[in-house]
Amino acid sequence: FAFAEWEAANGENVPDEEDGFDARYMWVGADFGLFGQVKAGKFEEAIKYAISPTDFFEDAGCTGLAGNDDRRETVLQYQWSGYGVDAFISYAFARDNEHLDGAYFNGENVDLDYSWSAALGYTSPDILFGPIGVRVGYLAGEFADGETAGVLDHPNNTSTGLLSGARLDEYSQWAVSAFWGSLEQGPYVAAAYQSRQIDYNYDASSGMSSDDYTVSGYEFTVAYTFANGIKLATGYEAQTLEMGDGLNDLDAATVPVLVMWNITPNVDVWAEARFDAGTDDDEGASNENFDLVAGTSYAENVFSLGMRYNF
Repeated sequence: FAFAEWEAANGENVPDEEDGFDARYMWVGADFGLFGQVKAGKFEEAIKYAISPTDFFEDAGCTGLAGNDDRRETVLQYQWSGYGVDAFISYAFARDNEHLDGAYFNGENVDLDYSWSAALGYTSPDILFGPIGVRVGYLAGEFADGETAGVLDHPNNTSTGLLSGARLDEYSQWAVSAFWGSLEQGPYVAAAYQSRQIDYNYDASSGMSSDDYTVSGYEFTVAYTFANGIKLATGYEAQTLEMGDGLNDLDAATVPVLVMWNITPNVDVWAEARFDAGTDDDEGASNENFDLVAGTSYAENVFSLGMRYNF
């Protein structure tokens, strides 16, 4: 089997020479039936399975998740499914300039040496209005030798930058989620929690010790799909950026809202919004501003419309 999907550059912070189409997903694989399947190419690592139950919004979700956008170009993955159990294990080879959710101080693009990930889940038969599923996942990786950590732009930080002169070392993540129901019809509820830690080391001459920062978050979502194809969904999503070394934690929180109509099996239309629900945005003396530090826009309310045709 094989799959390919392309996306067009949206023009925001994209150099002119990079405008145009880019491969979003691209993989090939082989299915061995009872013995599982193997695939290789560009896609998310195994931990994506563990965080995906709440990742069904078209544009406004994933405030609390790290890893939902980590499409690596060198992933090799094995998957086995049977008796309601799904098991994944993946390995990603070295690659420069890869996206890594939460590596805010490097613009979320870093040089990586390798990473591996595993995930496990169980989905029950229908209970009342649908199946119940539970999932867990783990990810670990190392940065390329010499990859420097960006300068931390934090309000409580000194002018030298907390991470200035530091080198990225390794990162790890764990995640757990659960859901009940189906997004195809009827009620659906899901929750997820994840925590990603990024470690860095200072040069010995700096006199500073090694440290880390953590990007953790949780999401709770609910949805209902009517028999006529209309789906309503909302939830609560939050992320915390913990930086240690006496720096204040920063928080982001949003509420996504989705209205979708599956007009025919081939056509979807939707309207979506993401509302700020208490993201740190202080511009005063303490200047505890999540978006300023992380380069996000969670304190802004956003709206979108979409239409999809499936050939």
